[in-house]
Amino acid sequence: ADEILSRGFNEQIYGVFRTLPENVQVIVVSATVPSDLLEVTAKLMNDPVTVLIKREERTLDGIRQFYVNAERE
Repeated sequence: ADEILSRGFNEQIYGVFRTLPENVQVIVVSATVPSDLLEVTAKLMNDPVTVLIKREERTLDGIRQFYVNAERE
Protein backbone atom coordinates (compact mmCIF):
# COMPACT_ATOMS: atom_id res chain seq x y z
CA ALA A 1 0.00 0.00 0.00
CA ASP A 2 2.78 2.43 0.83
CA GLU A 3 4.40 1.86 -2.58
CA ILE A 4 1.16 2.59 -4.42
CA LEU A 5 0.75 5.85 -2.52
CA SER A 6 4.38 6.85 -3.00
CA ARG A 7 3.93 6.55 -6.76
CA GLY A 8 1.06 9.03 -6.78
CA PHE A 9 -1.94 6.76 -7.28
CA ASN A 10 -4.10 8.49 -4.65
CA GLU A 11 -6.78 9.67 -7.09
CA GLN A 12 -7.01 6.24 -8.71
CA ILE A 13 -7.41 4.65 -5.27
CA TYR A 14 -10.23 7.07 -4.41
CA GLY A 15 -11.87 6.30 -7.76
CA VAL A 16 -11.81 2.56 -7.11
CA PHE A 17 -13.25 3.02 -3.62
CA ARG A 18 -16.12 5.11 -4.97
CA THR A 19 -17.24 2.15 -7.09
CA LEU A 20 -17.20 -0.41 -4.26
CA PRO A 21 -20.34 -1.35 -2.33
CA GLU A 22 -20.54 -0.07 1.25
CA ASN A 23 -20.41 -3.55 2.78
CA VAL A 24 -17.18 -4.60 1.06
CA GLN A 25 -14.27 -5.75 3.22
CA VAL A 26 -11.02 -3.94 2.48
CA ILE A 27 -7.62 -5.11 3.68
CA VAL A 28 -4.56 -2.88 3.42
CA VAL A 29 -1.17 -4.54 3.88
CA SER A 30 2.01 -2.55 4.18
CA ALA A 31 5.54 -3.15 5.43
CA THR A 32 5.63 0.43 6.68
CA VAL A 33 2.91 2.76 7.93
CA PRO A 34 3.65 6.29 6.73
CA SER A 35 1.32 9.14 7.69
CA ASP A 36 -0.15 9.44 4.17
CA LEU A 37 -1.21 5.78 4.33
CA LEU A 38 -2.97 6.42 7.65
CA GLU A 39 -4.66 9.47 6.12
CA VAL A 40 -5.98 7.50 3.14
CA THR A 41 -7.24 4.62 5.26
CA ALA A 42 -8.95 7.04 7.65
CA LYS A 43 -10.83 8.58 4.71
CA LEU A 44 -11.80 5.32 3.03
CA MET A 45 -12.37 2.79 5.79
CA ASN A 46 -14.99 2.66 8.53
CA ASP A 47 -13.58 1.74 11.93
CA PRO A 48 -10.38 0.10 10.60
CA VAL A 49 -8.48 -2.42 12.71
CA THR A 50 -4.71 -1.97 12.75
CA VAL A 51 -2.39 -4.90 13.40
CA LEU A 52 1.23 -3.96 14.04
CA ILE A 53 4.03 -6.48 14.41
CA LYS A 54 7.24 -5.58 16.20
CA ARG A 55 10.30 -5.83 14.00
CA GLU A 56 11.94 -8.49 16.20
CA GLU A 57 8.79 -10.64 16.03
CA ARG A 58 8.68 -10.79 12.24
CA THR A 59 9.72 -14.00 10.57
CA LEU A 60 9.46 -15.41 7.07
CA ASP A 61 9.61 -19.03 8.20
CA GLY A 62 6.60 -20.94 6.98
CA ILE A 63 5.04 -18.07 5.03
CA ARG A 64 3.29 -19.10 1.83
CA GLN A 65 1.92 -16.65 -0.71
CA PHE A 66 -1.14 -17.33 -2.84
CA TYR A 67 -4.09 -15.61 -4.43
CA VAL A 68 -7.74 -16.48 -4.81
CA ASN A 69 -9.39 -15.81 -8.15
CA ALA A 70 -12.89 -14.80 -7.05
CA GLU A 71 -15.62 -14.77 -9.66
CA ARG A 72 -18.48 -12.32 -9.56
CA GLU A 73 -21.65 -13.62 -7.87
